[in-house]
Amino acid sequence: MRTTILYENVKSRLFLKEEEGKQTIIKSLNLDFPTPQEIANFYNEYDILSELELEGVPKVYEKTRIKNNHAFELEWFEGQTLNKIIYEKQKNFRDFLQISLAITQVLHHIHIKGVIHLDINPSNILVNLKERKVKIIDFGNASRYDLNKYDLRNPTQIQGTLNYCSPEQTGRINRQVDCRSDLYSLGVCFYEMLTGQLPFIYTDLLELVHAHIAQTPIAPNEINQDIPVALSHIVMKLMAKNAEDRYQSSAGLLFDLEKCNTFFSQEGKIPNLILGERDYSGIFKVPQKLVGRET
Repeated sequence: MRTTILYENVKSRLFLKEEEGKQTIIKSLNLDFPTPQEIANFYNEYDILSELELEGVPKVYEKTRIKNNHAFELEWFEGQTLNKIIYEKQKNFRDFLQISLAITQVLHHIHIKGVIHLDINPSNILVNLKERKVKIIDFGNASRYDLNKYDLRNPTQIQGTLNYCSPEQTGRINRQVDCRSDLYSLGVCFYEMLTGQLPFIYTDLLELVHAHIAQTPIAPNEINQDIPVALSHIVMKLMAKNAEDRYQSSAGLLFDLEKCNTFFSQEGKIPNLILGERDYSGIFKVPQKLVGRET
């Protein structure tokens, strides 16, 4: 057996394990003396992935130990992270549509299973360009939610990766996170895929938080006039500040992207479209407007 470190941060390590011609991933806790809560949080990802059993997320095999640290074994997937291909593909709308459809389909199935990811960003999306297959990875921040209501929790600190997190994930506004938080983050990914840049470019944390809460980004088609207006509107709808103004479901987004893909495949262009015709959550919810968008 041979193991090679692929990635490391303060909390975890990823190893490529090669044994008898088979490749798997081992994720280990990168703490010498973890607390019971840190161990529980680490295995939260294992538990959620064990329940999901979806083609678009990694399979988990077993809990294990590596260098005496808590660990679990995951499926290996042949692909690149989206952030490695994003700047090569933003001008190819056929690629954008196929990749965005694949990502949305996976996210749709995750939400149907009652899980929100809470860290959707290009580093957590693996893409096999040849097969046009996608896997969403790193469920370390993921949470289960009740399909009959949107009641989850009001975060008190930043959740996820700040460049991609929704206003409600910043912990600076009094509203709950739900599956529409993932859709905001997905909108930021799509924005970057289409334009080659992030919607908000700040190095100061407070400025970036304020931008997510209160600043409307420049529309993608204003950055690049070749971007179809319909795609630009989809991205801006995903990134609406109030969750009630976004897509209410990944199913609604999927329907609109499929329409765009059909037009582009048949006519080589995408007309202006009425968005959200099939968009509904099927869940009763009380609107939670943002309160002066205070930071």
